[in-house]
Amino acid sequence: DAPPGPDAACLDPMAHPADPDQAAIIGVIDHAIPFAHPLLTTATGHSRVAAVWMMDAPARDRRPDIPFGQELRGTMIDTLRRPGDEDAPYRACGLLDPGGDMALARAGSHGAAVATIAAGQAPGDPAGRAHPIIGVSLPRFALADTSGSLGALFIQAAVIFVISRARMLAR
Repeated sequence: DAPPGPDAACLDPMAHPADPDQAAIIGVIDHAIPFAHPLLTTATGHSRVAAVWMMDAPARDRRPDIPFGQELRGTMIDTLRRPGDEDAPYRACGLLDPGGDMALARAGSHGAAVATIAAGQAPGDPAGRAHPIIGVSLPRFALADTSGSLGALFIQAAVIFVISRARMLAR
């Protein structure tokens, strides 16, 4: 199954912050962000990830604001979840090979550690709804370059994405 189109809402209404004046958007830029991790959901099971740009994912559609990879919104992540199959969202986006080998889907990845420390909340904790997440998962090849010569370009694009989606979410 391919993910739904890019016009999807950022968050399900049940995942919106209860009091927008008390909310804080958390931006995470790293590699291998597990966007469907249970600590990034609400008590109702909806994603708190408002938007994530998976730079390593195979492109599904061409858009001027996402030149490569895929963007997923919270409502899209909700649609991709399958009970009893935690890898379903990653497989649907082409991020998991048939053998199931992908660091992104594993709780021990660097991105999982950063995302869950920065924004993870127990699904039943109402404080989680006050902290929607916007993430960018940087491509592996950019991080493999230890000189850092490729990193700046991807990090700049990531920051622009986070700001753009934060403005969209705030509207």
